[in-house]
Amino acid sequence: MPPRTVLCSACKRDLVTPDVPCYSSSRDILRFGWIPSDSDVSQNEHAIAEWSSNLAKYDAEIETLEGMLEELRSKKDEIQRYLDERRSLLSPVRKLPNEILGGIFAASCSDNGLLITAVPKGKISAPTLVLSHVCFLWREIIISTPSLWARMSVDLIYAVNERAQSLVKLYLTRSRPAPLTCKIEALDFSDFRDHGEVSPALFVRNKIKDDCLRTFFLFCSEVNRWQNVYLNLHSSFLNVCRRSGTAPLPLLETFGIEWEYGPRPYKDRTNAFLRSIVQNSPLLHNLVLSNFHDRFGRGVPLNHHQVTSLCIIGVLHENELGVVDIFRLFTHLEHLEIGLDRAIYLPSSEINDKVPHPQCHSSTLKTLVIKARSIKSSNRVISSLVLPSLRSLELSFDYKERRREPPSEVFSMQNLQNMLRHSPHIESFKLYSMMVIQVIDVLDLLAHIPSLTHLTIEADSVFFNDKFFLDMTLTLPSPAHSGPDEDRGLLPHLKSLDLTIWFLIYEEEQDPEVSNPKLIVDMVESRRNIRRQQHEASDVPDQTISEQPVTTTQTLNELCHFGIAASVEDTKLLKDQEWHESLSRSLRDRLRVHMDWGLSCTQDLGPF
Repeated sequence: MPPRTVLCSACKRDLVTPDVPCYSSSRDILRFGWIPSDSDVSQNEHAIAEWSSNLAKYDAEIETLEGMLEELRSKKDEIQRYLDERRSLLSPVRKLPNEILGGIFAASCSDNGLLITAVPKGKISAPTLVLSHVCFLWREIIISTPSLWARMSVDLIYAVNERAQSLVKLYLTRSRPAPLTCKIEALDFSDFRDHGEVSPALFVRNKIKDDCLRTFFLFCSEVNRWQNVYLNLHSSFLNVCRRSGTAPLPLLETFGIEWEYGPRPYKDRTNAFLRSIVQNSPLLHNLVLSNFHDRFGRGVPLNHHQVTSLCIIGVLHENELGVVDIFRLFTHLEHLEIGLDRAIYLPSSEINDKVPHPQCHSSTLKTLVIKARSIKSSNRVISSLVLPSLRSLELSFDYKERRREPPSEVFSMQNLQNMLRHSPHIESFKLYSMMVIQVIDVLDLLAHIPSLTHLTIEADSVFFNDKFFLDMTLTLPSPAHSGPDEDRGLLPHLKSLDLTIWFLIYEEEQDPEVSNPKLIVDMVESRRNIRRQQHEASDVPDQTISEQPVTTTQTLNELCHFGIAASVEDTKLLKDQEWHESLSRSLRDRLRVHMDWGLSCTQDLGPF
């Protein structure tokens, strides 16, 4: 009886076909040069015909079953879609008001609704557009919210294809009438040139395609909606900018501009452009200038505008404070950030270090940030400042650039002390110094600014020696002289202290001394809960103290926050690892009680 192949267990449908005969010698026959006889030929032809029909039956059944499987899969997918739709109807997001959804969309597109970047090359990210294609409700909300389309960051070099240009036009159209927040760049990383000490990444393409200019003109045609705009452009865009600069900018609040890095490629032509921007922007209060070489400070003071925050990055000698009285140009400044670079292109004849800068006075400035890549420039600038209203000072040095300075160039702490004498109300001081300023000079400086309440220092491990922590440790007032004016140590009003210690690999000293972890914790404890320390030091015990609940009340001049981070260049050094582990244990064991009493303590000790 022929074998039966069951195809369906439910209906018992089957396929009846004979078994393939056992023909074990066939492979041996095929391997050798066997010549069939007439009877063998007839027998093989009959077998081929018979089994070909059986093969056709299998093909037909397989096709039938595949059709059934496809139908089953299609039905399954249809049911799955139905279930997904039903579950979607029960989704909590459907209960959210449109205002909440709008807030979620705004957070999702808070960085940029459209992003066209150079790295990776020509990447396009359009989250606002993607969200608008999720469903009809979301699309309706997003299209009716112009502000979601008003944040863009576009590199014009990679926005020349048709898709990118269409997206720019779409976003500019749908964002109307919302104010625009845009970062517009024109950088090309494919045509670097070698300019010696200058990094090639600071240069941009010499020739800009017309498509880039046309795309940029789309933004310029919307200058009446500019609110926060940052331009990083090649000089080819200058003519378009100058035409747009004469138009009113009624909404502009923040404006930043960075020109290509080069030796005065467009001498003094941006002067008028910057002035026209400032003069036509009644709401402008934040200005950022990068690689700005023009002598924009030679003109008439801009007394009518309301710029309160100014950031100048890459300042060369011609625009240094003192050479240019920034406070005369911007009479309402409250925040100033300046980056002091080395004068690469200026001949030494133009810089006379022996002639001091005239004083620059401001009675409104509250925050000053100086980022110095040149010791000489920082000495010149700091010596010229008179800032009686200053509340916060941040001073940082690029220690890698320090190695390029002549050995005779030393940062003048005397100039800094003289400047701070005119700032009696300073409350915050941040210092980022690697191998530039000595710890003894900083301690002497801190002794002259007792009003400090917030101190941040980032330096190498040689700076943070035992003397630093010993001098920063407060002493308990004596019982006989416990008045508020008693000298108990440096910075008696300090409330926040953040320290970052870098364990660098030194060429000259392979095994520098590191501070004792115990002294670090001693210093913190000396600044905690002064009244409680006085009670513990008293000879008369109070039996009721232990019965009273612990509270987090703090004394007026108590340290409320302590943060410490210690980074290691080479984690294989056993001594550094032991130091980190010891400090971590001390902080955990001894500061736990102070954290219960309200101390905020953060630590980042790497892998230890």
